[in-house]
Amino acid sequence: MRRNLWCAVLTLCALIPCAATARVWTVSSPNGRLTCTLSLRVETVPASAGERLYYEVSSAGQALIPWSPLGIVCEGSDGNLVDGLTPVGVASATVSESFTLVSGKRRACAATAREVRVTFTNAAGRALQVHVRAYDDGAALRYRLEGTGTYAVLTEYTGIRLPSGTTAWAQPWVMDEHGKYSYEEEYTRQILKNLDGRNKRWGHPVLLALPGGWWGFLTESGVSGSYCASHFQGSGGAGTLRFVFPPDQTGPVSGDLPLETPWRVIALGSLGTVVETCIVEALAPPSRVDDLSWIRPGRVAWSWWSDFESPKNPETQKRFIDAAAQLGWEYCLIDEGWSAWRGRIPEIVSYAATRNVGVILWKRAWEFTADDAREWAAWGVKGAKLDFIETDRRDAFVKVYDPVHEVTARHRLLLNWHGPTKPSGENRTWPHQLTREAVKGDENIHFKPFAPSHYINVCFTRNAIGPMDFTPVVLDAERSPTTFANQIAHAVLYWSGLQHFCDRVEHYLESPARDLLAAVPAAWDETRFIEGAPDSHVCIARRNGTEWYLGANTLRARELAVPLSFLGEGTYRAIVYRDGRRPTDIEVESREVRAVDILRVPLAKNGGCAVVMRPIQ
Repeated sequence: MRRNLWCAVLTLCALIPCAATARVWTVSSPNGRLTCTLSLRVETVPASAGERLYYEVSSAGQALIPWSPLGIVCEGSDGNLVDGLTPVGVASATVSESFTLVSGKRRACAATAREVRVTFTNAAGRALQVHVRAYDDGAALRYRLEGTGTYAVLTEYTGIRLPSGTTAWAQPWVMDEHGKYSYEEEYTRQILKNLDGRNKRWGHPVLLALPGGWWGFLTESGVSGSYCASHFQGSGGAGTLRFVFPPDQTGPVSGDLPLETPWRVIALGSLGTVVETCIVEALAPPSRVDDLSWIRPGRVAWSWWSDFESPKNPETQKRFIDAAAQLGWEYCLIDEGWSAWRGRIPEIVSYAATRNVGVILWKRAWEFTADDAREWAAWGVKGAKLDFIETDRRDAFVKVYDPVHEVTARHRLLLNWHGPTKPSGENRTWPHQLTREAVKGDENIHFKPFAPSHYINVCFTRNAIGPMDFTPVVLDAERSPTTFANQIAHAVLYWSGLQHFCDRVEHYLESPARDLLAAVPAAWDETRFIEGAPDSHVCIARRNGTEWYLGANTLRARELAVPLSFLGEGTYRAIVYRDGRRPTDIEVESREVRAVDILRVPLAKNGGCAVVMRPIQ
């Protein structure tokens, strides 16, 4: 497939030998605010055996990420690419790209970075190239191994040392009672001592509150079949999180040379930077899909959450399809259980098509084949929800992610991963992959309720790095841990190219917020962080065309006061869906607003609001 819909300007000087005394290489972001420095040095804290490779990210003399280790170890007598490194060449580059996202925080993206590439050899003459990029909103590093033959990486030394006083919000990486791994834990506040606990593992991303008012997140971009996904592991006292292979990655990560590892990503700036940045997509490979006209983001009706047995009943699926049509939603997901009546799937697909609703089918990811893709496409199915991957080891990318991305693109099937690894920029590389789970979403309310703070924290953590299938908007009084207005706001707060609404369709059709749910888009032209903080509250505005949507959640009661300077000229009609007298009440108000106004909305404890603002013609 031809790579298109992107434009890059790469200015790279020829590789030139390093002077014998060169031990420091520096690259600054285009606006000069961030500087990333690469250096061969002897570190005493933490102690190292000798001269090794480190990097530092700083701003105006402040070390945001103090000297942190680099290097990898491969199999073989020449595989130590940590000790005894000698610089042999350096090149610099300016990387400037413009690309379009079918679904994301914004449609049109532009990213410019400055890059330095330094080549080292070890005592055995084996080469390691280190790429360091500085963007205005973060830094990134990766390794390249040149040559022919094969590679077998045993471990990485790549780490992120955090300054004293750092606070983080992180998700513990745990194994369930069946020996399976997932990203379905809450993001909770961690002081540095606990984050760095020996042998503690954390999933991606990790949100950072750094000294000096800086915020950021740590993750990776561009994971594919040449490598595995990574986790973070504490050092037990050095204040360093290391990128480590997943526990079930048995043996080395191996393949054919040349190798470029995934980017190790450090987003840096304000909390607004965390919410708005597209640095993960900027570092991912460009689109591998030629024609994007068939990729249609949308809202999805889903019966499984409200009735586990419902996918086994085609008449129930027709009821959800009918409701999707009434709400103007684009899709209906038929989850696990439909194989009991697979012979009727073409009939149900045709039934849905007459109502302008597409059908998405569920299957276990490891069992999905090219024959499935071909048959589903022939039936007229629009997408696949592929479930239960439950590992980050390399063979999941070789056997599942990479081939399925290819085959579903070929047969024009939209893609939703469940039980997967976290996103690493796939919504750019494979734009038909519109969402993925890798989050403790509303599905979990059935089994164990989570704290209302989780609804807020995912805006700064999981959803900051990619599309999130949270399956939001619970309007069930027995299950919702928050007010209904808080729940309605999730349709705006959470971005996902396929927004699966989890509750009974009757709850949506009868809701005072029905008009909002019928109108809210699944793709955005622009995203603005308004205000908030983890464990407190959040307010985000998103634009689609000329319309603005706003969502807010809070833990304690407060008055939301939103300056509307992001609006265009003229007057807008604002429809406000806010907390009522009871947690299950949604009050609806209509106001006229302009860009000079401040929108004030009272929010209840564990409450929220959603607002749609449309220009008045």
